[in-house]
Amino acid sequence: MTIKENIRYLLRKNPHLKFNRAEFCWAYFQEFCDIKFGITKETWLEIYPQWQSIDRAIREILQEPEFKLPPEQDAKRYEKMKEFKEEIKKEV
Repeated sequence: MTIKENIRYLLRKNPHLKFNRAEFCWAYFQEFCDIKFGITKETWLEIYPQWQSIDRAIREILQEPEFKLPPEQDAKRYEKMKEFKEEIKKEV
């Protein structure tokens, strides 16, 4: 299967993964890279070039109608991003 097919498979199997990139990453590693408990630096260095392609592909797939966020959740995402930026400005 291609990277995009793998991503679609995971998102159909576990729709909640589209809301958390870290959980998606871990699920992808478990499912397709055979990582069960932890990851070593050497393993990460092997996987990382592939992860860049996966990250790009998931951004494209999340724009497809099947996986696109409903408008209310998309608005919530932008609201959280706005709050985060305001917090950063306060700290600086």
